[in-house]
Formats: sequence, C-alpha cells, structure tokens
Amino acid sequence: MSLLFLSTLFADKLALLETFLAKEGKAFTKMYLGFDCKVDDKSDFWVLYSITRDNEWPQYFVDCYRPGRNFPAMGLGAYYGDGGWYDPVLCSISGTTLETQVFVSKDYGRRMQYHELTSLNIAQEDLNQIQYPGGVSKTSLRHIRKITDTTASAYTLEWSEEGDPQSVKFLKDFQLYNLWPDDYDGPFLKADTLWDSHSPATFVYDERIEGTNIMAALYRHWDGDSWQFVCVDNESVLFETQNALPAAMLNVSLRVGDKGFFICWQEKNDSNLFFKAYSPETNELSKGKLLFAADSQGLQGTSQYEIAIDAECVYLQYPIVNKKGSSEFAKWISMMRHTIRLSDLELIKTENMIHFSQPLDFASHGVTTQAGVAHSLIVTNDGQRSQLFYFGPIKF
Repeated sequence: MSLLFLSTLFADKLALLETFLAKEGKAFTKMYLGFDCKVDDKSDFWVLYSITRDNEWPQYFVDCYRPGRNFPAMGLGAYYGDGGWYDPVLCSISGTTLETQVFVSKDYGRRMQYHELTSLNIAQEDLNQIQYPGGVSKTSLRHIRKITDTTASAYTLEWSEEGDPQSVKFLKDFQLYNLWPDDYDGPFLKADTLWDSHSPATFVYDERIEGTNIMAALYRHWDGDSWQFVCVDNESVLFETQNALPAAMLNVSLRVGDKGFFICWQEKNDSNLFFKAYSPETNELSKGKLLFAADSQGLQGTSQYEIAIDAECVYLQYPIVNKKGSSEFAKWISMMRHTIRLSDLELIKTENMIHFSQPLDFASHGVTTQAGVAHSLIVTNDGQRSQLFYFGPIKF
C-alpha cells in the first residue's frame, strides 16, 4: 500500500488530506475501528484511523496534519485474531500532547490482557511515552483518564471467568507503569472502586470535561429496561439516575461540551434527534428536547449522525441519501453539517461539505470542535481507493 499526501484545497473549506491506494483489494473495508479526530490549541489536526483490506487484519494509526507539513503516521498496533491490539481510542489532548489508548490481548490466556496508554508529543518526539495500568484479567477499561503523571482513573466493565458482564465500575487512582506486564505475577491493576453499578451492562459510553476530573458514563443494563447515567469528580459521586432514557431509544450517544454532558438519541420509528443535558453546576439532568427535526421526505440519514458541542453551539453532521428510508453507503450523495445555537436550538448555518460523485462501498465521518470552531473528517471508499477529507478553517 502506498500513501499519498495532497495539499490541494477544494472549493470553500474542503481539503483532501490523504489517498490510500491498495495493490490488491480495497484500501478499507467496513471494519473501520477507532475513527476519531481532535484539534489542539496550535491548530494541529489529529486523526485516529484503521486501515483494513480484504483478507487482512486492521492496523491502527494516529496522524497529525498541520499547515505546511504532514507528520508520519504512528502505528498503534494491529488485530491478529487470537491476539493483538483492540479498540483504539483518543483519550485526551492538552497543548501538543495527545493521549491514545489500545487494549492488548496476548494469546497466553485471559490473564495476559492489558492496556496501553500512549502520550504523543508533536513538539518533541523523545518525550513520547507509553504507560500501562498493569495486567487485567476480567476488566475492560473504557477511556483511561490521567489524574497525575503516574496515576489514572477510568470507567470499566467487569467480566466473569465465563466472559459474562458483571457490572460497571469507576476505578480511581490506579498506578501507571512504564514497563508492560510480561509475566503472570503482575503488576496487576489495583484501584479503589469509587462507584459500582452492581448490575451488568451491554453498552457503556463515557466522557470527561476537558481540563477537569469531572467524568460521566451512560450505560444500559444487560436485561433492564432503561439507560442509566452517573457522573463523578474522581473523589465522589456527583449525580446518578436509574432512568436517564428508556431502553427502546435508538442510536443513543453521550457527548461532552465545555461545561456539561449531553445524551442524544432517536425514538423508535422516528428520525428526529432529541437530547438531554446534565450540568455539574446545577447537578440536574434536563428533560428531553427536540434537537433537530428530520425532513418529511426521509432523505436525511440522521441515523448516521455525528455531533460535537461547545459552549455556544451544537454541530450536527449526517449524510443526505437518494432513497427514502435508506442509509446504505451506496445511497449517500452528500454530507451536511448544521450549526445549531445551544441556547434556543435555532438552526443558524447549514453547510454541504462534500458531494459523492459515485456510489460508495463504505464511508465514515467525525466532527470535533475547538475554541468555538467546528472541524469535520470524512473517509470514503468507492471500491478502488479510500480517501480522507477535512472540512474546516485550517489551510493545509
């Protein structure tokens, strides 16, 4: 596979960041894990993606695109079936340091599972650091959040020896090691349990307000009838509710803004988007509100929505389709981004970011916000090549 960086700017603010060409098969397939993006305060655009071709395992990379320069992608590992790296995520960004996380499973048995937390420094590569929270046998950490240079906290899923989910927990102040756990004697993850759901869960989403230790999680009971929500500050439980949403809600997500958290969803047989907001300042979860009403023709693929939120606005992104009720990739004809004022939910701007000139085999997209500005990322695969696009104010 060859990588080609193109700095050509298209109409308005669309830039082709990269083209991925495959010698055989496709550059990407539908297994496209860990697709995410963030912008730091230097206007560096960070991207996490995976490359997967037919009959090959996915490989994970993090790359930094910066005006005038393209930094080489850094590999975060790959999945190899019985063992390898899983679930790549972006954890946080501060200045020019980005923290990424992967879950690692060696084929030596469940006791040899662990996580890697990598701190990447774009200004000085010799400051890059990999840390480990010890080996884990029945614990799946969500986003690892550093509290100090050598300690971290995280929401986690706990599993039985048979692989069944047991509970969701918030583990606080566990040690980060500079050496990976290479034997059965440890070190193993040791942490205080600040909060425990005392019941199994199927889905867990977690977020952190940047620059704080305020962290929230949204989770759904294994056999329950509701989505549940909890927020902590690493020292105490700030808020908890057993009935954040009915379990029947669709396309549920948790997002974070500058000062609070947002639960977004669609209702059954309804393409409209709704949300609730939780503010640590008031310690209240608001009632559900209509965020965006889908068009009556059913040509807005809102089930494929991505969303970012800051202090003033909601940035809502989704594809337009050419057939009512269909969100298949081959039906996508363009990608829209709406800017909605948070205070009164008024639609203040609509942007058609990209038009797809031919049917797609696969596509994915993301949106992030920094300093009141939205930045969007789009990947497409037309069966011959995959391309990575950026839509925003950065001039590459």
